[in-house]
Amino acid sequence: MTDRGSRRRGLLTVATSALAGFLVVAAALAIQLRMGGDPALGPGPAASATTAPRRILIRRVEVRRVIVRVVPAPVAALAPVASAPRRGTAVTVPATPQAAAPPPAAPPTAAPPPPPPPAPLVTRSS
Repeated sequence: MTDRGSRRRGLLTVATSALAGFLVVAAALAIQLRMGGDPALGPGPAASATTAPRRILIRRVEVRRVIVRVVPAPVAALAPVASAPRRGTAVTVPATPQAAAPPPAAPPTAAPPPPPPPAPLVTRSS
């Protein structure tokens, strides 16, 4: 019959040689990646010292906005005189036309009435 000691030695030899083989393959792949031979990334970029730096153009957009405020003339100067002009006197009229007043705001409308309540629940048994 076979000896149990030799059987265990064979199992230990197989396990040790499998681990050693794995470490050798892992070390070879690590060295290949360190040298730039990564199959997923391809060869590394070629560094060339003769390439001139790229010129960067910075565009600055300046927008000029002019804000104009129309100030209406004083009401007293635009109001016509209530009395009729005297004979031989000049009436002064402003040279600029009067700015059109905005239309009066519409009165607020009432909100629509709420919807009617739902109908009562009717079943055959009730």
